[in-house]
Amino acid sequence: MKTSFFIKKCLLVVFFIGCSVTFLMSKMYAQVPKLRLDPSRAYGGVASEYFDEIEYIPLETSKESTFGDINDLLITDSSFVVADLDTKAIYFFSSEGKFVTKVNGQIFITHDQSKNQIVSFKFSPDQSKIYFNYFSLLGKKVQPEMQVDLKGVNSLNGDGEAKLKTFSKPLGYEYFLYTNSKIFNRDNNHMPAPAYLYSIYKNDSLYKNVVLVKDNVLAATKKLAPGYVGLPSVVEDGAFYITTPLDFNLYKVSKDTAVEVCQFIFPANRVLPQNIIESGNNKLLDSVRSSIYTNRKLILNTTNVFFSGSKLFYKISTPSSVVSFNNSANEYQYNFIYDTISKKLSSLDRITPSEKSFFLPIMGETSKMRGIIPYKKYLYSYLSSLVLFNSKDKAKSKNPQYSPVLQEYFKTQNRKSNPVIVRMKLKEG
Repeated sequence: MKTSFFIKKCLLVVFFIGCSVTFLMSKMYAQVPKLRLDPSRAYGGVASEYFDEIEYIPLETSKESTFGDINDLLITDSSFVVADLDTKAIYFFSSEGKFVTKVNGQIFITHDQSKNQIVSFKFSPDQSKIYFNYFSLLGKKVQPEMQVDLKGVNSLNGDGEAKLKTFSKPLGYEYFLYTNSKIFNRDNNHMPAPAYLYSIYKNDSLYKNVVLVKDNVLAATKKLAPGYVGLPSVVEDGAFYITTPLDFNLYKVSKDTAVEVCQFIFPANRVLPQNIIESGNNKLLDSVRSSIYTNRKLILNTTNVFFSGSKLFYKISTPSSVVSFNNSANEYQYNFIYDTISKKLSSLDRITPSEKSFFLPIMGETSKMRGIIPYKKYLYSYLSSLVLFNSKDKAKSKNPQYSPVLQEYFKTQNRKSNPVIVRMKLKEG
C-alpha cells in the first residue's frame, strides 16, 4: 500500500513538472500574431457600405473667422478647434460650426482631455522663449500665459518643462508622452543604451520609458527613416497605438504598460528587405538611402493607428505621399480599415460618394494626408469648400436631396468659404 501511494505521488509530481515545462516552453516560443496587409488587395466601395450616418458641418465664414487651411484640428464635446498656419491663429467653433472666438499668434495646439483644456504654445521670434496658453473648449482663457526661458535648456536632450510641454502629448492626470526622436537623429552619434521609443513623464519628472527599440532597427531607422517617428495622433482614455518604424510591431501603450499586439506584414515589394534592416552595416544602409526617397511605394511606418469596435484604422507613411481623389492606383492608397472579424481590408481613399453622402466625397486632400480622426462614437474628416462646390457640380445629374444644412451652405457660401467638417458613424458588424 505504501509503495502504491509513493508511486502515485511520484506520478503526480512528474505530471505537474511536465505541465510547468510545457507552459514555460509555450510562453518562450509564443509568437506575436502577424497581420498580413496588402494595399493592392484593399477593397473600395460606396460610402453607404461603410457608414450609417454622414453629416456635413460647415465652419461659419465671416470676416473674423475666415482662415486658409486646417493645419491641425481638435474635436471636443462642444467644439471644433482649428489651427491655421496662413493666419497664424487658432479658431474656436461650436459643435454646430458656429464661430466662437479667435486667438492670434498661436498655431500649435493639443487637447488635454483629463482637464478639458486646449493647450497652445508659441516660440518667441528669437526662439529663446516658449509661451503657453490654456483655454476652455470654447476658447476662454483659463489661466495666465506661462513663459519658459529656453536659455540653458537643451530642448532635445535635457529634462525640463520646456521640452515636456512642447514635444509631448497629454495622457491625462499630469502624465505626458514624449517621443525620443533624438535617438534617430543622424547627427547623434551617442546612442543611449538601451534605447526607448517613448518616455512618459509625470509633470516634469521621468516616470517610465516604454517600447524598447532593437539595436539593428535603431541603426537602420537612424539612417533611413529618421523623420518617420513621432507622437501618436490619437490618444483615447490615456492610451494609444503605435508601430515601430521599418519592422511595424504594433503596441498598445498607456502610462504603465506597453503591450505588443501584433506585427504588420506588408508585401515584400513595399518594404525594405529584412536583411538590410538587420545588417547593422552603415555602408550598406548609406548605399540604399538615396533610392528610398524616390520610391513613393515604400512603406516606412504606419501612423494614425486606432480601433473603432472591431475595425483597425491605420495610415501608411511613404517617402513621397501623392494624394489623388478616389484613385485606384495602389501607390496612392494611404488610409485603411482592417476588419478583425471578417479579415477584410478596405481603403478609405477608394470609398466613393453615394446617396447617403449626397454624392459628395467624405475626405479632402489635406484630410487624407492627416487621416481620419476618431472622437467617441464618430469619425471625422474635412473638405475644402472648393472641393465641395466642384463635387456638387459633378453630381447635378444625380439630383441629390441635400440636408437643410447643405442647402443653406450651397445657397450662401462659395468656393472660398471655410472648410466643412464631415462627421461619420461607422456601420456596426
